[in-house]
Amino acid sequence: MTIEYLATEAPPRRRWSWATGLAVVLVLAGVAAFLVWSDRTKDAANESLSSAVVQSQERARIGEGRVMSTLTYASPMIWSTEVSEDVRSGLRDLVEQSAADAAATLTTIADEVAGTTVLPWQTAQQQARDSVLALVLAERARFDTIAADARQIGPVLAQPRPSEAEALAALRASGADEDAGR
Repeated sequence: MTIEYLATEAPPRRRWSWATGLAVVLVLAGVAAFLVWSDRTKDAANESLSSAVVQSQERARIGEGRVMSTLTYASPMIWSTEVSEDVRSGLRDLVEQSAADAAATLTTIADEVAGTTVLPWQTAQQQARDSVLALVLAERARFDTIAADARQIGPVLAQPRPSEAEALAALRASGADEDAGR
């Protein structure tokens, strides 16, 4: 009886198995990198916007204080009819320049807010950016009005200052740290 042995060689290795594994690893690494980038962009936007709320409110208070102190300095003569119009105009120019300086600072903050990077799918951050920008622009508009005509200071200051509540609510909704906005 003759027994023939069948060859029991290992099946040929597929060349594509290592390439497929490598491709899967690369795709997973790419997805992980994308998710990390997206999360860091969101966190950076939240931090920047929270900081902008604090800065805008601080700069608006400082600006209002400077405008009021300039007005207080000029007040005895700025409204007096006993002083020549040239002097009164010069004093109004001082008040207007003080308001223009505050508006310029708020313009810088508004530009930073508008330039905050927010990815298209980060709608909460987009809404927060829009709310913070609206707050900064509302503060700037007050100073722009005074800078255009110091005689408008009474009506402008009689109006309540823009509230930061909407901006802070939008920041909380975007996941920003609640304490960062205070």
